Amino acid sequence: MENNEKVLTPEESLQLISRTIASIKEDFRRDNYYFILWGWVISLACILQFTMLRALISIKAYEHLNLYSWIIWGILVAIGTALGYRHRSGKDTGIIKSHTGKFFIILWQTSGVAMVLAVLISLKYHIIPGPFILTITGLATLISGRLISFKPLIYGGIAFFAFAAAASFLNNEYQLLISASAIIVGYLVPGYMLKSSKE
Repeated sequence: MENNEKVLTPEESLQLISRTIASIKEDFRRDNYYFILWGWVISLACILQFTMLRALISIKAYEHLNLYSWIIWGILVAIGTALGYRHRSGKDTGIIKSHTGKFFIILWQTSGVAMVLAVLISLKYHIIPGPFILTITGLATLISGRLISFKPLIYGGIAFFAFAAAASFLNNEYQLLISASAIIVGYLVPGYMLKSSKE
């Protein structure tokens, strides 16, 4: 039986791959609202928690440390979730329509589950989860950058690994400042660069 499918030449294959990457990158650029939203939510939560911890430690109010930490994170995550849901329900995002777009969603959803598990395991063993969270975020960011061939996002993922290594040498609230810095350098800066990219 004769095969009617057209066989692409190497040049046509490269052109198809280039067009696909450009299309995915454009969808991702248009829909990177979540990168920027969660970058701000998490970095702000880290900075507020650090400020609160320093204030409570200075007055020796140690009994309130956990409660106030949960309040800060609970409020900001709730705000971020509400804003993300409002954004998603208000538009039909293009990135979800492609196979690679679906992979992005799965990648970040599974990374989110891994982060929650890292926090729960860290709480059980009374260790700070910062280095683990930064490592997971760096992995997802680096993979995202590689998939859309966007170097700032790739470098952002590598920066997360460097910040995770630095955070592992600290065992106090200063890990929060490292985490906030990692989010700004590895997440927000590439996110805004991607948003303004015209490629």
